[in-house]
Amino acid sequence: MGRIREVMSSWKAGDFFRQLATVIIGIVVTFGGSALIQRSAERKEARHLLTMVRSELQLNKKAIEDQIEWHEHELAGVRAFFPYLENPGDVPIDTLVKYSNIMSSIVLSAHSNAFQMLKTSSAVQSMNDKRLLLDLFKVYSNLDANVSNVRGYVDSKTADFDIYYQSIERDEVEMVFGMADPMAAFAHMTGHSTIAQYVTRTTRQGWLSNITEQMKRTVKDLEEMDDKIENFL
Repeated sequence: MGRIREVMSSWKAGDFFRQLATVIIGIVVTFGGSALIQRSAERKEARHLLTMVRSELQLNKKAIEDQIEWHEHELAGVRAFFPYLENPGDVPIDTLVKYSNIMSSIVLSAHSNAFQMLKTSSAVQSMNDKRLLLDLFKVYSNLDANVSNVRGYVDSKTADFDIYYQSIERDEVEMVFGMADPMAAFAHMTGHSTIAQYVTRTTRQGWLSNITEQMKRTVKDLEEMDDKIENFL
């Protein structure tokens, strides 16, 4: 203690304040440097997560493009069959062969794991471009809407076909599924009210075409989003 008092008593006021300033600056540099390192790490993590989100959106874009291709095929099929609802025996055999698969369905699904990781990461706070985040939320919301619309359509279509299959006899089911006589099978199916209803509704009410147009807009949004993420990275 005596030694400490001796040293302190030998300090001049200027020496004391210089020593104090050195200590304060050291503390500031230490904490400031740590904050800079942390922000740098968060920005690096944000870029990594955005790269994952970009890849995820590219997968979703491919899935939607495949769904659009199927829907356009189905639309072409129901439009080709529509004129023959009253006389199904007159449908050209090549048309029947080309579009016989429209009775099946493809259900759209969208990936969002990478986006969920980005949303829950502390690194998202380091992103200065808040507009990019808002656009990402909008794009994923549109993806969810696309999935919901497609599933609603498929559920309605499935319900029509379920009613049809439940109303026919076992040997008729084998005929329809086996397609041993495609013309007879088509005539049987289109002669049933629920299948005729499906063809008429899809052709006249534009439900499927509206869903397809919405998906095309989503593809355009995904392309623009890809460019935005690339510019940010």
